[in-house]
Amino acid sequence: MKVKCISNQGIAQPEGSTEWVEVKDGLAGSLTIGKIYEVLEIDGGDYRIIDDEEEDYLYPTEFFEIVVATPLERHYLEKQFIKK
Repeated sequence: MKVKCISNQGIAQPEGSTEWVEVKDGLAGSLTIGKIYEVLEIDGGDYRIIDDEEEDYLYPTEFFEIVVATPLERHYLEKQFIKK
C-alpha cells in the first residue's frame, strides 16, 4: 500500500520498541509532507514506514492519506477504523 504524508507533527514508535517517542522536537522521524511512502505493515492500526533517514518506525495513520491500496487492504482498514 502507498500513502502520502499529510502531517509530521507528533510521535512515532521505533522498530522493536514498545514506547512511543516524540521525535526531532515534534517532527516525527523524517517524514516529508507530500511524499509517497510504502507501508510495510499495518500494526495495531498504525503504519510501519521507512522514513527519509531510512529508519523503520510505526506512525499513526492520521499522518497519511492512502494513495494506492488493494481491495483487501482497504477492507482491512475499514474494519479496523469503522467500529460500531
